[in-house]
Amino acid sequence: MIGKGVQDREIPPPEGQYPRSPRGRELAEIARSIVIMRDMVFARRPERTLRLDVYRPGDKARGPMPAILSIGVAAWKYQRKEFQLNLENLPPEPMPFLYPPCLVQRGYVIVSAECRVSGEATFPAQVHDCKCAIRWMREHARDLGIDPERIGMMGGSASGHLAAMMAVTGPADGLEDDSCYPRQSSHISAAYSYAGLYDFEFYERIPGDETLRTQIREFLGGAYRLIPDVYRRASPVHYVSARTAPLLLMHGRQDRRVPFEQQGHFTRVLKKARVPVEAIEIENYAHSFLPGLSPNPSYIELESRIYHFFDRYMKK
Repeated sequence: MIGKGVQDREIPPPEGQYPRSPRGRELAEIARSIVIMRDMVFARRPERTLRLDVYRPGDKARGPMPAILSIGVAAWKYQRKEFQLNLENLPPEPMPFLYPPCLVQRGYVIVSAECRVSGEATFPAQVHDCKCAIRWMREHARDLGIDPERIGMMGGSASGHLAAMMAVTGPADGLEDDSCYPRQSSHISAAYSYAGLYDFEFYERIPGDETLRTQIREFLGGAYRLIPDVYRRASPVHYVSARTAPLLLMHGRQDRRVPFEQQGHFTRVLKKARVPVEAIEIENYAHSFLPGLSPNPSYIELESRIYHFFDRYMKK
């Protein structure tokens, strides 16, 4: 989520917890049933070395599997690739979003990667890092049991913005990092974005509660009036074409952090270009859950829609 701080580093990873709550036990059992490969280097940047974790089925797969990239960045300012959750006290969110490795038991490889944050490098560094992670996945597809033709991405908020950027951009858009596995493509087959920001110029007109303005300036390198071309270049909405990968979008109607209007604006552009898009509006939901209110659609329904989307576009 945009604006959420880094979680407590003292919390054990899910596979090391033994919660009493049914939901927590389910996630812990999933985590203990899969193979986790941690801290694999995929890029060496001037600022730091970037690493990723790979989550695979514990038993031998029958063939190459689709893979989904997750980038754990918040407000483009904080990042964490580990899923450090307190399984005894989980927030009420759909499980595929809360803990993407739960998709492993449905036949996916999950890769959770780092990217540089705004305090280290401004746009387009984060896009370069995402594309590099995708290229790394293709470079090592055979060893990891990944089908290189079926790679997707998922993320929420700032990560959702990056997932959308991966869905809409290609080699002709000038955002490729040719120093990173240049023989491999950064194309993806599908992307899921929750509460993403898709048009930074549109945000200038409809900024919601304006609490995101400082983080946007840090990410893009200045105020809109000074660098409008960068704001446009960082906006997924301006890259939409017939080549855009299918997208699943979800957004809380009460969200003013990343204004709800962002989803409708992006959806209209996607539909005009005839891009396959499913846009879900969540009532009784802001940038995260609203205490005491039940979202509509329910968490179970939202979870099912995420599963169905990836199965539709990423399974043969």
